[in-house]
Amino acid sequence: MCCKELGADAVMAWPTARVAVMGAEGAAKIIFKHEIETADNKAAVRDEKIAEYRRIFENPYRALEHGHIDSVILPEETRAMVYQALAANETKDEQRPVRKHGVMPN
Repeated sequence: MCCKELGADAVMAWPTARVAVMGAEGAAKIIFKHEIETADNKAAVRDEKIAEYRRIFENPYRALEHGHIDSVILPEETRAMVYQALAANETKDEQRPVRKHGVMPN
């Protein structure tokens, strides 16, 4: 996935998209380390914290709040929304910096 910060003109996501810097398993292991290690049932607390991380952070609505994506669309709206985004940028003329290096031949 791309993002606005990398220069994308339009960024959309489905409601089921997982948008996060790292996966819930790895993040929960780091963020909730103390709670997991001190729990009687480590596996249950770990699973609970993974679910909590997914619910709160690993969703497109959180990314939308922070401006990383433009909209959350339904899968059946995808074709129309992509068409609109392409049409909006049809006449876009952006000068990019000259590449310093090209693709080297084999």
